[in-house]
Amino acid sequence: WQCQLRMEAKERMQQDVPLVDPRAVRFWPFFEAWVKPNLGKREKWMPFHTVLGAHELFAVQEIHHAKVPCWDSKRRFLALFIYRTHCRRELFHAQMVHLGEEAFWADPVGQFDQDGAVTQSMLAYRRCGGTMQTQAFRCIPQRLVEDDDKNLVYNIARRTQTLLQVAERIWPIVHD
Repeated sequence: WQCQLRMEAKERMQQDVPLVDPRAVRFWPFFEAWVKPNLGKREKWMPFHTVLGAHELFAVQEIHHAKVPCWDSKRRFLALFIYRTHCRRELFHAQMVHLGEEAFWADPVGQFDQDGAVTQSMLAYRRCGGTMQTQAFRCIPQRLVEDDDKNLVYNIARRTQTLLQVAERIWPIVHD
């Protein structure tokens, strides 16, 4: 546990916590060698305290604690589902242009139609070389259109619509 806690402190808080247990001190180089290849952009290392994982920490910092004037607790909940559709921080930031506007919330599901404003922004993001989803999404998207970029964007937009509909249905249960 000490090695894991030390790694969490180093990676998430930029603090090096000294180890106390002599066995942990001896084991540290091996633990560090095991974890290091999975750090950074690879997003493969999962801390024991899961809130410190890459996606969970982003959700806490950038959604739960975001200062977005038009967001209430339900909109934050829906924004979490939008982020979880792809788990790409950069893509979510591109989507935030819309999520931060009151007009988006009149019909969030419709914003992800093929001609919807968010879908079109996602397509522009993709055309500029943006990555659309993490490696955790290894599925081959259903062929909706011939253009590969549009196809990927449309599939993620559809997945977002489905998750938003699920979120709407479970919100009364979670909020109660």
